Amino acid sequence: MGHQPNGVADLRAALRVGQALTAKRPERILPVIARVWQIFRALAIELRKREIDPTRSMLCGALTETPSGEEGRVASKRMR
Repeated sequence: MGHQPNGVADLRAALRVGQALTAKRPERILPVIARVWQIFRALAIELRKREIDPTRSMLCGALTETPSGEEGRVASKRMR
């Protein structure tokens, strides 16, 4: 398959394990999927609080400011 980032290889391995578990005992995989989904949601919520919301607030504030000088006008135009 060529070179893959470690995350992709790990994901492929996890998918193979999940497929094997599902094939042997499908009733056992649903709680695992539910727990993984809970973890993913918690991480996504924290990422949003820590990175996305502050960035969005800063950009909104920057858009409402009046640009000063040519550089400011160019930057403001690019953000819009």
